[in-house]
Amino acid sequence: MNKVNSFTFYFDYYNLIDTLPIEDKKELAVAMLDYVFRDEMPNLKGHNLAIFNTLSHQLNLSKTNSINGRNGGAPLGN
Repeated sequence: MNKVNSFTFYFDYYNLIDTLPIEDKKELAVAMLDYVFRDEMPNLKGHNLAIFNTLSHQLNLSKTNSINGRNGGAPLGN
């Protein structure tokens, strides 16, 4: 477990994932959640891997923002 207690899930993520068959949606959603909350790298293939790689930068930013928010946010004066 890490210090992340939330992350931002954008409507664009939903639109992208919603185009997939139901089993792929489930696999990708679980992979994203495990990545954010457990720091587990997913074992994905094909289009799920491509979508995850596309979203991973934003997921990392969201993780960082969540951790920084728990630590009081930006230093005073920023």
